[in-house]
This record gives sequence, C-alpha cells and structure tokens, in this order.
Amino acid sequence: MLPIDSYKVYWDAGYLLQGRFELLATINSYDHYFYQAKDLTPGIYYSFQVSAVNAVGESPLSAVVGHYA
Repeated sequence: MLPIDSYKVYWDAGYLLQGRFELLATINSYDHYFYQAKDLTPGIYYSFQVSAVNAVGESPLSAVVGHYA
C-alpha cells in the first residue's frame, strides 16, 4: 500500500456549477489533515468532495458533504 501524498478538495459553491465540482485546494498530507474554507458568503450552500493522491494517481471523489455558510 502506497502512502498518501496529498488530498484535493473540490467544491460547488451555491450550485453555481450545477454539480460540476472545481478544485479548491490541494493539501499536503504531511502538513495537515484538514482544510478550512474562508470568506464564504452567508446563506449560500456549499458542497465539497475530497480525493486522495499518491504515486498511482488520484482516488475517486468522496461522497458530497454540504453546508450553508
């Protein structure tokens, strides 16, 4: 089993992309295991997905997690 090198965080802000998620951030797994989205607009619904990356490539995206800012 290969170690995870990084995580990719994708988002769909307020359904603007209609379910097409775009890359928000890449997190080095040796630096942190979390990401905090900042400057979100209150009352907007944000959806997020995460993938893991290693020497083989990028994993499938996680289940969608959503939250109102």
